[in-house]
Amino acid sequence: MIGDPGGNQVAGDGMVHKSDKGGVIAGVQSDEKLLDAVAKLRNTFGSNVDLLLQKMVPKAVEIILGAHEDAVFGHVILAGIGGITTEVYKDVSLGICPVNKTRALEMIQSLKGVA
Repeated sequence: MIGDPGGNQVAGDGMVHKSDKGGVIAGVQSDEKLLDAVAKLRNTFGSNVDLLLQKMVPKAVEIILGAHEDAVFGHVILAGIGGITTEVYKDVSLGICPVNKTRALEMIQSLKGVA
């Protein structure tokens, strides 16, 4: 996640996807490309942003996980098929906390894209 200490984040504050604003650079294969990516991100989002570097997992299914404190139900979690198609398929499942391992597996198995 890219953000600054004041809480402004590329992932958050109404932005659906970091990739929509250039906040994700994938496939960096060398130190030189990494430095280029960091410079690009700092140029786009400012020099005071925090950057997160993660190893890219090839051929994986993206998931979305979220949490929300609802006024009626309390803490609720969301799990679903992630990535840029999240809004297209709306393939998500909600669980009221606490969610145990059995309920978490049920939530995952209920997704249309589980296969």
